[in-house]
Amino acid sequence: MSPLAPKDESTILRETVTSTGSTLADLSLGKPMLLVLLRHSGCTFFRKAMAGIALLRSRIERESTQILLGHMGTAEEFQTFAMRYGSQDLPTIANPERTLYRGLGLKRGNLWQRMGIRV
Repeated sequence: MSPLAPKDESTILRETVTSTGSTLADLSLGKPMLLVLLRHSGCTFFRKAMAGIALLRSRIERESTQILLGHMGTAEEFQTFAMRYGSQDLPTIANPERTLYRGLGLKRGNLWQRMGIRV
């Protein structure tokens, strides 16, 4: 397969390594997982999602669900930011190249979707 060819979801799960050293495929075999794909720390939606996760974290984990945070920044940038929300101990996926996002079919929003009146 050429490096530019699209990868199927199972390949993406096997190749995406988290901050714990486990792959998404490994983690998916354990308890249920909530994978939250964030953008970057300057994004309003990112901050809102992080606040929501902080608020609901104990409830989510009480249901034996593991929270995993994917983001478009570096690991170092995210750790600094995650400390504000008490989430620095959660496993993460640093994905500044957005290969995971593209591999899962997530596209960038257009200007109207990011800046429209409903936003």
